[in-house]
Amino acid sequence: MPVYEYRCAACGRRSSRLFKTLAAVVHPDCPHCGQSTLERQFSRPTLLRGGGAETGELGGDDFGMDDAAMAELMPGLESGDPRSLARMTRRMSEEMGEDIPHEYEGVLNRMEAGEMPSDEEFDSIEPDDGDVVDSDDY
Repeated sequence: MPVYEYRCAACGRRSSRLFKTLAAVVHPDCPHCGQSTLERQFSRPTLLRGGGAETGELGGDDFGMDDAAMAELMPGLESGDPRSLARMTRRMSEEMGEDIPHEYEGVLNRMEAGEMPSDEEFDSIEPDDGDVVDSDDY
């Protein structure tokens, strides 16, 4: 399943699109401004290093964050703290230069207040562009 990265010549924003098959690959419109000026970008390779938080090897520079920044966020993520999860989501969005889809804002606001939405609630959210990746697809 190819994931293609694009940059919009009109608004300069980056976006990624998942296509279930090579035959499904199309030239999409920008999900941010709607223009048909997306230019395909070379993706930076992602290297996953083993060991995780215990050895201090968190993958480095993931989402623009170094190991120290990732390590700072890990304790809350590992405990399932909704505030930490929301903070990490917003930080990743900022680092990637992408807006959080409006469908997620209400859920993130509740998480920032300390409430963890149910799995059913998460499953019911789907962005307008329909590019939802289900972990069962892998």
